[in-house]
Amino acid sequence: MANDTLRVVVDASVAMAAGTSVHPTSKNCRECLEVVADKNGSHFIVMSKAIEEEWKDADPDKPGCKTSARWLRRLYSNRKVFWVEDDSVFDSELRDLLDQLESDKHIRLAMLEDIHLIEAANATDRIVLSLDQVRRHFHKWSSHTPKLADVMWCDPGKDDTVQDWLRAGCTTDDERRLGYVSPVDPTTR
Repeated sequence: MANDTLRVVVDASVAMAAGTSVHPTSKNCRECLEVVADKNGSHFIVMSKAIEEEWKDADPDKPGCKTSARWLRRLYSNRKVFWVEDDSVFDSELRDLLDQLESDKHIRLAMLEDIHLIEAANATDRIVLSLDQVRRHFHKWSSHTPKLADVMWCDPGKDDTVQDWLRAGCTTDDERRLGYVSPVDPTTR
């Protein structure tokens, strides 16, 4: 990928975890947010009404809430917010496909609660930062559509190299793609 300008979908879970704690998840999330916010950098946060609502619904008593609010204000002041309209990115075909494929109603609901992240990513540079465990469910069905397979879903809580990857320009990294299947994955044997 390695573009000059990259638009990154940042889930509220990352923003809320990015408090002032020295805990590795908090530190990694905070560093990822700083890479995106760097006013000399080329990254933009992708925002939609659905993403904005998630951010607003966050618990204001959580330690990361103040940090993320300051971070978002800085992005707005530096004009580093890229808006996509929910109507223009809404993908009924993808939603219907997931509804048909996933028989477990709890998993289906979890995927549909975060599908707006995939939709916004597909409308931009296909990059999502999220701590949500729903990644594994999207991965499960990624072989059915490039709309899932080509999205790079990164979890800074589990991967302390995400911020370096962001700094390096988000080069296409197959292992970060939802459609990636490891050649040594025991489920492929």
